[in-house]
Amino acid sequence: MNTLATGKRPWYNRAHDTNLARDICDGKRLEIPDDTPKFYAELMVIRKTL
Repeated sequence: MNTLATGKRPWYNRAHDTNLARDICDGKRLEIPDDTPKFYAELMVIRKTL
């Protein structure tokens, strides 16, 4: 969903390594751009809480 909202691969500016995996497991999530349609933003937030 983030790719649709931003046009960029998730975590494009970070190495895809164990540090990133650890951060994601610890709850780090991508920011939702302000211009993301409300429906998509709500889905992204729901997905974060599951």
